[in-house]
Amino acid sequence: MVNSTWTKNHIIELWGEASSPCVVYPPCNTESFREGSQADRTRTVLSVGQFRPEKDHELQLRAFKCLQDKGRQAGCVDACFVCC
Repeated sequence: MVNSTWTKNHIIELWGEASSPCVVYPPCNTESFREGSQADRTRTVLSVGQFRPEKDHELQLRAFKCLQDKGRQAGCVDACFVCC
């Protein structure tokens, strides 16, 4: 049993097709995200995962910089990027 298609493919690569892991996505309660005003929220991009070369975290940083640059040109409020 694994929690993502990436992990499934990684396990198959390591253990072979015979392992046939089943993907079970973890539940996430979203009710708390609906509380409060959106004006009170900070603009945050959150990336959660293992730091591994194949995940290309540098690409995330470049994409966020592009987002920030385009946002400034459009007069949007800055956001922050959290990678953990």
